[in-house]
Order: sequence, then C-alpha cells, then structure tokens
Amino acid sequence: MWERMSGSEGTLHTGHCLIDTRTDRRLSRLASTLVRFGSPTAAELRLYVASGEPLALAGAFSIDGLAAPFINGIDGDPSNVLGLSLPLFRRMLDELGVPITDLWRASVQPAS
Repeated sequence: MWERMSGSEGTLHTGHCLIDTRTDRRLSRLASTLVRFGSPTAAELRLYVASGEPLALAGAFSIDGLAAPFINGIDGDPSNVLGLSLPLFRRMLDELGVPITDLWRASVQPAS
C-alpha cells in the first residue's frame, strides 16, 4: 500500500453519524482531508512494515505514529485523519442542540 501511496496524495474521507437518543434524530456527515505522502526509502518502508504499525491502522498510516515523518502535509482537519473530525463533531452536536461543553467532565468546567 505504501509503495502505491509514496510520492502521491489522496483524500481521506471519514463518515460521521450522531443519533440523539432523546429524539431519535440522526445526522450523517462526511469530512474529507487531503494527505500528501512523502517518498520513504525501501529500507524505511521495510522497517515500518516490520514494526507492525501499518497492519493495525486504516490506510496503513497515522499522522501521529511511526509514519508521521513520511507525511509531507495535509490540507484540512488533522483530527479527521486520526479518525474523528472534531470540528465537524462540534458542528453536528450544535445542530442537535448539544453544546460540546456538555460532554466535558465536571472537573474541567470552570467553577461558577
């Protein structure tokens, strides 16, 4: 997979679905982020595969793992590449009338 991605770019799409169990209202959205892949050497790729990391990851890479140095850049939301677009998630919660701060633990909310 990395041999195909090397030196190219691809768009990563992540589907998101929220269900408000109070009202059964459902929202589905798609987040997309362009990833620009570097060109790791054959030796780097061999050692990366031997690490086992690419076998445990969708797309065989993560921007916060061992493959991070092989990613030349991204255009869009970095959290989307990690699996959940946090800005999109916040907007979806807002559509359902749920402030994201309601999901924070009481210990991180300011005292009144």
